[in-house]
This record gives sequence, structure tokens and C-alpha cells, in this order.
Amino acid sequence: MWKTVKLGDVCEIQPKKAQVKKKLADTDTVSFMPMEDLGIDEMYPAANQTKTLAKAYSSYTYFEDNDVLLAKITPCFENGKLGIVSNLKNGVGFGSSEYIVLRCGEEVLSQYIYYRLSQPSFRANGKEQMSGAVGHKRLPKDFVENLEIPLPPLKEQQRIVTKLDAAFAEIDKAVKITVLKKEEINKFKNSILNTNKEESIFNKASNTWKELKIGDICDLMTGGTPSRKVPEYFDNGEIKWLVSGDIHQKEIFDCDGRITEEGLNNSNAKFLPENSVLIALNGQGKTRGTVAILKTKATCNQSLVSIFPKSEMNLNTKYLYYVLDGMYEKIRRITGDSGNDRRGLNMTLINNIEILLPSIKEQENIVYKLDIATVELDKLNIGLDKILKKYETLKSSILKHEI
Repeated sequence: MWKTVKLGDVCEIQPKKAQVKKKLADTDTVSFMPMEDLGIDEMYPAANQTKTLAKAYSSYTYFEDNDVLLAKITPCFENGKLGIVSNLKNGVGFGSSEYIVLRCGEEVLSQYIYYRLSQPSFRANGKEQMSGAVGHKRLPKDFVENLEIPLPPLKEQQRIVTKLDAAFAEIDKAVKITVLKKEEINKFKNSILNTNKEESIFNKASNTWKELKIGDICDLMTGGTPSRKVPEYFDNGEIKWLVSGDIHQKEIFDCDGRITEEGLNNSNAKFLPENSVLIALNGQGKTRGTVAILKTKATCNQSLVSIFPKSEMNLNTKYLYYVLDGMYEKIRRITGDSGNDRRGLNMTLINNIEILLPSIKEQENIVYKLDIATVELDKLNIGLDKILKKYETLKSSILKHEI
């Protein structure tokens, strides 16, 4: 018979660490799982790192094999970071303090709880309960403890889990095929732009092309951040103010950031040339070295640099954008051999970047060809994104129907 229970009545929420001291010595090795290793739509994430119990015990969240991990911080919670840990070193693991750990009791399966917490309705309701500063909101523990769920007998839970496992496995196969197609499209697009690839349009350069430094043919400009201690610099501001995250728009017509006239006048922020090429100096993940074209009147903070052709130069800014976009990996490696070095770029480094410069007519011809190619490839990407969205919707409808 089905019954309605609170999660806190059938699961131990945030198990106490003390019990692990009775099982292991301080020098024993345990698994360690930072937040980035907790996958999205991945039931059993892998814990590839280890620590000694003594080092992990003091400040990290504790869990054991078959526990359910739920990200409690935004945006990881809304993105669906959730998983069941298994194959832990010595059966014990530690990880981010931003996990809520659920240890299921005898009358409930971890997989059943996993699928319950995978529902979009749970994330939507949880998002409304989160509190804290913007960008660092957290899901309260008592929301999870008091969450009421319908609970069938174990045999019925197992039937539901088996059916969902099979259905989701088929969907995941289709998703992987779609993702591979997207990767192939993006690799081809990058090969057209990448100056190091033989098939790149830039490697068909004639011996009349010049190799020049950015600083010799362009003017560079960056911005600044008004003091956040002065509300009047931001409140009800109408001046567009870009930050590094805006670079991923590729063509920037608008942004969320705004400052006031007073903020502009009392900081290093300044209006950038419209149609200039912007490049991100720093930022996590893929941001550093990414370029975009500014299509609106805007200012920026110190994490972006505007690159604009000198008045006497015959340089098409769209050509400049394509060249720098194709040099993405090379530009990232300026700050380190791997390209993943966290040191930022700066205006001196950008000034010294060398690019090939053909005649203005050849630049325009290259831009024309690349515009056509990238539009067609982007259309394919959009179509594949729609397919991925349909698979996500299908998963949600199956979850809703079954549980």
C-alpha cells in the first residue's frame, strides 16, 4: 500500500561524521568528490580523487556508499546536480560543503529517491525556498527533511526504478548521438577559423599578406567598476555596463549590467567604440580569450578590452573578430602552456598578438564566406539543441507519469 511520508522520516539527512571515526583510522584513504564531479543527469558520478581521513574529516561533508548527494547551492541545484555515490574508497567519501546528503532507510531505495528529486517540479519548488545572497542562494535542510513524497512498497519501488532505468538508458543513447553530432559541427566550424589548421581559410594566405601586431593597427581600451559602496552609482542606472560573462553572446546588443551617469563619472568606466571587438581578459572556464563584437553603446568593467582599428588602417572589424576567434586556443596559451592557466590576459599581451592582414577587398571576401558558413552551421546547432530539449522534456514526462 502506498503512503505519504516526509523525506526526513525515511532518510537520514546530513549523517553525522562521528560514526566514521569508529570504522577508520586517520591515515586511511577515503574518496573525495568536489562539486564539479557531481554530474548533471548522471545517476552514479565517479569519485576520482582521494584524501586521508584526517584531512577530509575536518571541513568537508561526509557520505558513504549508496548515499544520495544533492547540490544545495545555486545554480548547481537548479541545474539538477544530483547523484548516488558508489564504489567509494573504504566505502567512505567526503566532498563539498554545498551538498545535502540523504542516507536512505530500510523502506526506501536510493534510486527511487534519486528519481523523485530529479523531477523539475521539485527543483522549481526548492528554488522558491532558497535564501541568501544573489548567486549564492542555498536550499534549506528543513525543506528537504519536510518534503512529502508518496512511498510505495519496496517491490513497487523496484519496478518503477527498473522501468525508468530502461527508458532513460534509451534516451541517454539518443542524447549521446546528438551531442556527438554537435561536437562534429563545432569542430568543423573551429577548423575553418583556426589559424593553425590546414583547412583554415586563413592558411590560404598569399605572400602579399602582412603580419602585424594588434597594437600597431588597433587602439585598445578597457573600463572599470564604480564603487559598490555607493548605491547611487548603480541604482536605477540606464547606462549599459558589460562584464566578462557577456562576451559569450558573440554579438552584444544588450546586457543585464547598468550603471548611472554618476557611476560613470566617478570610475574608470567609459563608453567603448561601437562595432569594436571585445576580448575577455579573465574569467573561469572558457571565458578568458573569448571574443565578441559590440553592437550597442556600452561601457564595461576591467575584465574586458575593446579592440578597434586605428583610423588610418584598412581593417574590417568583422575580419578582426574572425581572426581572433580562430586564435582562441593560441591566445589562451599566452598565459600558460596548457591554455587552462588561470592567470589573466592584459593589454600588453594583446598588443603583441600578431595577425595576418590582407587587402581590405580580401578581408571582405573572407568575411562574406565565413558569414555564410557560420550561419549554416549555427542553424544545424540550433536544430540539434531543439532535439536535446525534446529528450529532456520526454524524461520529465516519463518521471511524472511513473512516480
